[in-house]
Amino acid sequence: MPDHATSEQFHSEFKTALDVERLPSRKFATNALVLSCATLAYNILRWIGQNGLLGPRMPRRRHPASTGACAPRCRSCCTSPRT
Repeated sequence: MPDHATSEQFHSEFKTALDVERLPSRKFATNALVLSCATLAYNILRWIGQNGLLGPRMPRRRHPASTGACAPRCRSCCTSPRT
């Protein structure tokens, strides 16, 4: 089960990226249809984005030490300490 922060991130992406911050109608059925279509579009776009990162043209993963995220004397992923 995703944690609260992850759920909030998806909620924020859903509202802002698909422009459903305000629903278009006062009728429940119309708003339900809009949300259903937006959910389908969001899931398709997420699927395309996730699968676009796989395959032969996949971007290379950078080691945490090259980005500065690795600890100076990291023993879990580095064989020698950083200088």
